[in-house]
Amino acid sequence: RWNCTATANSTGLPGRLDALNAPSLANGPLQLAASNLPPNTSCTFFFGTARTETPLGNGNLCVTGSLFRFGTTQASPGGVATRSLSYGTVPGNAINPFSTWCFQAQYRNIAGGGAGFNQTDGLAVTFLP
Repeated sequence: RWNCTATANSTGLPGRLDALNAPSLANGPLQLAASNLPPNTSCTFFFGTARTETPLGNGNLCVTGSLFRFGTTQASPGGVATRSLSYGTVPGNAINPFSTWCFQAQYRNIAGGGAGFNQTDGLAVTFLP
């Protein structure tokens, strides 16, 4: 994690992104969870090569550089969205051992007003073989 501010959404909390397993190419797909999201909202996961903190929507974009989107899912009624990144297919095949990538999730937040979308905080991950 690094110092990229996630702003509060309509739940009153900032969205948070966590890895659910160790980032190792040998251990299978990286599992991510975005939490503190509005219930049942759509959430898109993406990663990139660099860090930033740039205002976007109702929050901050934390990831920049070469960007890769790896899927959209719907948050649960409890406000958690999960997604896996497989290393053997595009875009996960861009990841090499000992490389560091920055991850974030963007989600709809109509009830939050403004732009109607927000982002989680950022998560930097260094991948082991």
